[in-house]
Amino acid sequence: MSAKEAMRKKEALEASKDCLRKERIMGFFRDLLRKANGQTNDAEMQRILEKLRIQIEMLQSFALAMDAENDSDDDISLFVCLQLDLLSFALHIASSDNVLEQSEVNAINAFLGSDFSYSECKSLIEEGGLGSAVFNSTIPTSFKLLTEFAKYADGDAKGFAASLIYTYKVLGTAIAAVDGDFDAREKQNLDSYISRLEQYAERI
Repeated sequence: MSAKEAMRKKEALEASKDCLRKERIMGFFRDLLRKANGQTNDAEMQRILEKLRIQIEMLQSFALAMDAENDSDDDISLFVCLQLDLLSFALHIASSDNVLEQSEVNAINAFLGSDFSYSECKSLIEEGGLGSAVFNSTIPTSFKLLTEFAKYADGDAKGFAASLIYTYKVLGTAIAAVDGDFDAREKQNLDSYISRLEQYAERI
């Protein structure tokens, strides 16, 4: 890799990390918890969710930049991998209470820039085993790849992993709270999943 390409990769990583700063994400997370407890209005929630959407767009842009630099047809697309991982996670949380709401499907599409129907999401949950405990124990492939890229670009894989974990935490909280009922099972699955990611990050 040339010095110019390495610099572009580092700049893309820095842009993503800037959008994922812990203090910004924790602010969103606190606001989402207030919403879950009925302490925010619709306008505030819209602002919070729009910022979350921007964070995810930054991750998607970073993944596309990495794909553009890797021209091998045999390698997995980081962008596609990221989309599938975020979708699977969101559906896993949404189905934790055994009821998938249309509002949750709408929120997932808004966050990921996707256009899945309710029936498609139900099929993905059932066919992919997204509601199972087995899924809750898996580490997303894109999480592993992104932290590896971070290690290569600037050596701060742990810091970037922590930012990604907070993004998952905010996304999961948003999905769980969007129907107005932050179910105890949703919270339990979210906490368990985040704990798995944190354990993985400790070993990086």
